[in-house]
Amino acid sequence: MFEEKLKEIQLLRAQGLYSQIVKECSAIIEQVLEKFYENIWAYANSDEKQNIIAIEQKYSRKTSPVRTLGLGKWINFYKESHMVNLVSKYLEIDNSAFDFNNLIKINDIRNKCTHEDYAASAEEATMTYESTIELLIKTRLITKEPSGISPIQETEKKEPSIYRIWGDKIRLFLASNPIFEIEEAFETDFGKFYQVFGRWEFVGVVIAEDRIHILLLEDPISSYHEDVIDDIYEKVAMIIKDRIRKNFPDLSGLKVEINVALNMSDWGEYSAEIDF
Repeated sequence: MFEEKLKEIQLLRAQGLYSQIVKECSAIIEQVLEKFYENIWAYANSDEKQNIIAIEQKYSRKTSPVRTLGLGKWINFYKESHMVNLVSKYLEIDNSAFDFNNLIKINDIRNKCTHEDYAASAEEATMTYESTIELLIKTRLITKEPSGISPIQETEKKEPSIYRIWGDKIRLFLASNPIFEIEEAFETDFGKFYQVFGRWEFVGVVIAEDRIHILLLEDPISSYHEDVIDDIYEKVAMIIKDRIRKNFPDLSGLKVEINVALNMSDWGEYSAEIDF
C-alpha cells in the first residue's frame, strides 16, 4: 500500500509539485500513527488502555479518534499518551522511529500549504519525503524506498529553456482551476447517442521528448461507453487547448501533448497532441 503511494509522490517530485508532496506525505504519516494506535489495543493492559481512553477524550468525543484527528492532534495525542513507549514495548519498534521535532515541522508546513496558500520549497518537500521514508522503514512498514521516477530527469535538463518557461506558465495556470468535466450526449457515425459524464483533474506538467506533457488523472466516477472514448478524449484535449489559448494567445510553435491516466502509476492510457 505505502509503496504505491510513494511512487505517486515520486511522480510529484519529478513535476516539482512541492506543496502537494507535503500534503501527500502528511497523509501517509497520519495513516502510520492511526495504524499503530489501532494495533496497540491488542497488547495494552487495562491500566494502559484506561490511560489512552482518558487522553482520547480530550481530542475526540467519539469512541475512536481515527476519523476525527488530523496530523497535529495525532502528534499531540501520541506525545501525551506516551504511545511511542507502548509501541516500543509491545511491537518492538525503536522510539527513534518517531521524530516528533520533524513531524511538528512537517505539520506546520502542511497547515500553511492547506490553509494559507503557501508554496512549499524544494528543501521542505525533500525533508518531508525523506522523513516519511525514514518513518516507514524504521517502523518496518516498508523495507526500502521504492524505485521509481527520478526527481530530476535527464530529458528535462536537455530541453530548450522556452519549453521550461511555457511549461511553468501552463502548470500554474491550469493548477488554479484543475477540474475538467464533460456531461452531454455524444452521437456516433451511425446516429446513436451515448450519454457521457467525465471528470478529469490536472495533476502536473512534465517537459520530456521535445514537448510539454500535460498530465490528467481521470476520476473513477466518470461514466461513458467505449464506442465514444476517442471522441471524449479529443474533446477534453480541445477544452484544454481553448483554455490555454485564451490565456496565452501568443503561445505558438511548441509541441504539447495531453496524457490521461486512470491511476497515478500508469500514464499510457491515452494521449493526444495539441498544435499551437
